[in-house]
Amino acid sequence: PTGTLPPESFYIKINFLTSGSVLSFQSQVLPNVNPNPNLVWIVNSLTFGGFILTKFVPTSPNQFFIYGFLIDGYNSALIKWEFPEPEPIGIKGVYQILYNNTLLVSQLETDNSWRFQVIDLPKFNGNKDKGYFNFDNFNVESTDPAINSTISPDIQNVKINFYDPVELSDGIRDNIWNFNVKQKEVPFAPSMNGLLRLTPEGTKYFDSLPQEQRSNFFNILLNDLSNAIPVSRSRLTSNEKTQLDLSSVNEKQYLISIGVEETRVDNDISVATVVNNTNTMVKSKDLTLINNGQASKYLDQSYGFIPTRFIMWVLT
Repeated sequence: PTGTLPPESFYIKINFLTSGSVLSFQSQVLPNVNPNPNLVWIVNSLTFGGFILTKFVPTSPNQFFIYGFLIDGYNSALIKWEFPEPEPIGIKGVYQILYNNTLLVSQLETDNSWRFQVIDLPKFNGNKDKGYFNFDNFNVESTDPAINSTISPDIQNVKINFYDPVELSDGIRDNIWNFNVKQKEVPFAPSMNGLLRLTPEGTKYFDSLPQEQRSNFFNILLNDLSNAIPVSRSRLTSNEKTQLDLSSVNEKQYLISIGVEETRVDNDISVATVVNNTNTMVKSKDLTLINNGQASKYLDQSYGFIPTRFIMWVLT
């Protein structure tokens, strides 16, 4: 209709936490290099901060051009790249951003040859790399203990300073954190039993299992504990019995006995360490692999793991 403005494309960047809280918002009108609405701008993030925006425009059946702009991530201003505008590109539209921020753009193929145009893209993070580049995280300013240091097995806290706000995750995933821990001399400890308690929901779930599946529940629980602590599965045992916890007056809850076998292998963790780790991980269930286990998720974190040498089972 008469009087309407021509359509425009916008670049919009929103920084937000996983909870949905918005930290910042930026927008920028993108150049209208071709009126075809089917040709869109493609956004790629760069290893060293910022973004690259590209658009492919055909000029003939066998010729394409690529337009490109950079955004540093701190403001919405468009930054020209080193290529002329537009830059010829092969009919397949192939380009590649390498890990070191090098941009390769394929050129039109000839009979027996092909070639690339190459430029180095800016590193917008500047001096924010504090040695965590190998971990793909430029948002880490510092850690205590420092990166690549060896820590004591008695350490209680790990401190991480970030440049930008972050929201804590609900646990530590595999291969995200790796620690070098000093070897600690632990005196030999004999085998020991301990008690775990099922939550009311876990108790109801156990009661709902057919008799022939209850033995499998204990086996799965031991596998979950072995993976979470971690400790060799062969060192964990169970008598596959439950006992009603008489101290739980409001809801029905079962106690479960778990045995930890002694070891004389130098590199194996001691019985005392297994007991302490199990107690800590169950009490911090929401932050550990205990919460992800098929059976261990039913453990009561308010109870933990209580060692006991003598257990009397009451038959009901």
